[in-house]
Amino acid sequence: MENKGLRHYQQEAIQKVIPLIHQESRILISMPTGTGKSFTIINIVYEYYQRRGGVKEEKILFLVDRSVVADSIKRLALEKFDSVQVLKSITDAQPTISICNIRTPTLTNGFEKLPSTYYDIIVFFNCERFPFSSSNFINLLHHFDVSCKIGVTSVINDSISSYFGDVAYRYTLNAAITDGVLTSYKIVIPTDSFEFNEQELSVEYLSTLAKSILEFISNDKTIVFCKNIDYAKKISAEIIKITGQENYARAVVSNSESAVVYDTIKRFKNDDQLKVLTTVELLADGVVLPNVKYLIILKPIKSETIFLKLIPNFLGPYPAKEYLTVIDYTGSIHKVPERFFQYDKKNDVNEQPAVFVGAQAKILFRDNSLEGVIGVNDIAEELANLINIMPNESGRMIGIFGEWGRGKTFLMKYIWDNLEKKNSFYKVDFQAWKYQETPAVWAYLYEKIADSYYNSTTNIFRKLYRRFKLNFYRLGWYNVLFFLIYFCISLFVSFGISFDDKLKLFQVIYTSLGAATILSIITLVFRFKNSARELFNKYYSKASFTHVLGIQAEVQKELKNLIKAWVSFKGHNNCKYCRDRNRKILLFVDDIDRCSYIGQNEAV
Repeated sequence: MENKGLRHYQQEAIQKVIPLIHQESRILISMPTGTGKSFTIINIVYEYYQRRGGVKEEKILFLVDRSVVADSIKRLALEKFDSVQVLKSITDAQPTISICNIRTPTLTNGFEKLPSTYYDIIVFFNCERFPFSSSNFINLLHHFDVSCKIGVTSVINDSISSYFGDVAYRYTLNAAITDGVLTSYKIVIPTDSFEFNEQELSVEYLSTLAKSILEFISNDKTIVFCKNIDYAKKISAEIIKITGQENYARAVVSNSESAVVYDTIKRFKNDDQLKVLTTVELLADGVVLPNVKYLIILKPIKSETIFLKLIPNFLGPYPAKEYLTVIDYTGSIHKVPERFFQYDKKNDVNEQPAVFVGAQAKILFRDNSLEGVIGVNDIAEELANLINIMPNESGRMIGIFGEWGRGKTFLMKYIWDNLEKKNSFYKVDFQAWKYQETPAVWAYLYEKIADSYYNSTTNIFRKLYRRFKLNFYRLGWYNVLFFLIYFCISLFVSFGISFDDKLKLFQVIYTSLGAATILSIITLVFRFKNSARELFNKYYSKASFTHVLGIQAEVQKELKNLIKAWVSFKGHNNCKYCRDRNRKILLFVDDIDRCSYIGQNEAV
């Protein structure tokens, strides 16, 4: 094995994983962001390929979740392999290394056309972002069940552990900091008190907060994570206003054009005038910016998993950068288990694992444990009663409008608590903003409803029955009917007629028709059965052009089948089982204001 360019832990990963490829069907590798996960896995598959003699028939598939990651994998793979391609269609010629973005439904739905043994290795890159609960994704996993699957992640969650099992190789954040691969960090909680009223974002509040941030960062490169897009844009504008430098700060948010986002990130890396980027989620994962010295947190961080994904993006070594300073205005760091911070530190305060300066800030965010006030129980009960008596007609909607922080989601929770008592509804939560203005939003809607359909019962037999019933609506009843008729006839012929009677029947048929006629009939059946079926379908099916309408039409068709299977049954209210089946589906669309205006119209 060539060790050129490989660090010691990358060599250890290769030596550990290569033998397992021939022994295990599922292998998990865990490495922090910024330690060379892409480079490591490319070298693992290359070493495997070389040991196999560089056989051209070997096929290796990389599954990624973003185009930028696909391009990065392709660039690294081309340094080792001659045949590398990012798939645009399942009909593309398959090279040695194929790269597929799982967010492209036409690709992930088309893999069933390939043999289950087609790929020798399937790499799940950044698999913590993969939809392991999605039925389509599960079908893909099952289809290629014989392939060796390698998961590469920086964060291990329950879904990953459940699928891959124990970690085969782990390089920890502690080890990366100790080895000098990543810099150390310290956490500061400001003593400044901010009574945070996000729905107003007053000039005074923004000015005070911006000045506090500028006092910390000392003209060094800084990333500011905000609660929402409006907040990110306003704090960026306020920083520009205070500094008097138009190019000092920029907001990088999801409703910006991709080209603008990439250009801004490139400028941030190379342009010394651009010091501050404010964002919501775009830079939280996978965008490695080693020149960042300050990470400002203005949104609550609720778990160590988020910290594990967020902080290492900015821990890369950089000239004159001794450590990353994380300034947590929310004080949410206190909610993260202390074990997360048991890492060696190299900072100028002391040798403690984490440095807390000052008291917890008083920025207030949504807290679902709070009790409702100003009559929210009465309002929720009235709305629940209204929803319960609404007639079953198309287009029935109820809109709840209010600025951020006024308690819309809180009210919806109380509404559902009231409806749940009546046992008349199934609830489906839908965040339309996640895939707004992309075809994937329709697929996401179907997945959310399908997940609720399957998971609204814990009875394993009910779940199996629901799968059968949905496919019964999708595929039609005649296939089952023909099978039952054929089965019954076969059963009758096999066991209902004695051997002597069968022999007599055959003699009668043979005498009446003759051997030539019988062979002719059999030949005609096998030769023309498909043609006869096509002819029948032509004259008894209706014309449809949904195949040219795109994914929306396909999803709408599947949604009709799903809803029929779920709530079409009408039974007696005295029967508990029938009452469950007589429920309605209630679709909760939350945070629709996070969509663009076009996205809001699409969602409605």
